[in-house]
Amino acid sequence: MRKFLLAAIAATLFAPAMANAAPLAHDRAQVRHERAEVRHDRMEIRHDRRTGNYAEARRDRMELRHDRRELRDARHHYRHHARQHAKHHRHWVRHHG
Repeated sequence: MRKFLLAAIAATLFAPAMANAAPLAHDRAQVRHERAEVRHDRMEIRHDRRTGNYAEARRDRMELRHDRRELRDARHHYRHHARQHAKHHRHWVRHHG
């Protein structure tokens, strides 16, 4: 009975934290993905310039601008969810801690 009560208390305490952790993990993965795309685009631009393929380099620069915009948005979402998570945590600690 005691183990059940401890498990119930732990679930009650950690459920809000786990609910907020999922968006953070997704946003963090999205930021990593967008960073990889930006690195790849930069590598393609360098290759195109070295080989004299300037038209392709121009197209890759357009992709790079798009990927940078996506990276900026992903960082914004990650920071927003991190702030919300911290805000909820402070509120919970203030009222339940």
